[in-house]
Amino acid sequence: MRPRPLSFLLVLAALLPAGPTARAVPFDAQAWADADKANEKTARRLVSEFEAAWRNTHEPTRLKAIESVSTLNHPLIVRALGITLTQGGEALRIAGAGAMGRMNHRPEAARLLAAAVKPNAKMTNVLVALYAAMGAVGDPSSIAVLNSELSSRLSKARAADLPIVQACVEALGKIHDKRAVDALIDVWQKADPDSRPTDKTPRETADFREAVNADFGTVLSTLTGERERPWSEWKSWWKKAKNTFTLPEGPDAPPPENPDGADTTGLKPPDDDKAGEGEGDKPKEGEGDKPAAGEGDKPKEGEGEKPPEGGGDKPKEGEGAKPAEGEGGGAGVEQGGSDGPK
Repeated sequence: MRPRPLSFLLVLAALLPAGPTARAVPFDAQAWADADKANEKTARRLVSEFEAAWRNTHEPTRLKAIESVSTLNHPLIVRALGITLTQGGEALRIAGAGAMGRMNHRPEAARLLAAAVKPNAKMTNVLVALYAAMGAVGDPSSIAVLNSELSSRLSKARAADLPIVQACVEALGKIHDKRAVDALIDVWQKADPDSRPTDKTPRETADFREAVNADFGTVLSTLTGERERPWSEWKSWWKKAKNTFTLPEGPDAPPPENPDGADTTGLKPPDDDKAGEGEGDKPKEGEGDKPAAGEGDKPKEGEGEKPPEGGGDKPKEGEGAKPAEGEGGGAGVEQGGSDGPK
């Protein structure tokens, strides 16, 4: 199979998760809704800091802002990231697509990625990043977008289109939906998969088809759990299995975790956000512990232990001793009240 362009590999490397993906936690809409509610305060803070940083046109600052705001998967952050897909240079847009790809299980993220396709039509690397992000988000609404892109490029068999075609095929393979299987098998035929190159077949076309056919077979096998086979056999299999086939267990989908507790923004000095915590906790320890040990505890010990030994005379020296001696004798008792002596 023809090697893939370096730019394509670099884009995908930025989008793919590190390490294997567990398949143990199914998507739970209620759990995600609860997490979104619990994380709203953090999301608003991250968005506010992102917007402040984005007003700075310095590209490294904006790249850092994109990385920082995408540490939390939240609807507010999805909306904030929309601007990154169509503004700035190629590097910013690719970074924005990568960040949006981390907003999995968000239909709004899929919609924003689809809307960014046309404005980036002439930027191949950005398109690759957008389509890869659609696969990472995994929303079924992206199937039609990916299928349309493949339909328009497969029959042309141009080497320049190969990175985009491969990104679309792989993205469809990551959407855990039977309609993705249907789309892959259906659109694959536009690449003329059963034809064999001849001496008259342009080299570019032959290489394109070889690479595409290999990708379709591998992706379909991964998505369905079935063995790899030629397109005609996939078509026959799907015709029989479509109505009863069930996809293997889907990808891990735990509710989003709140990143607070660490410097997740990257936009302020590390102590800014923690100033209230750091300055508040230490004084409590210093002001609360030491007085309790040096000033507060000893008096309590003295008041609690010495009175029984001394018959209670010392604690009542200032208030209770004299009235006690005079018991019922005038002003001392009336000021002390009747409850205390009893």
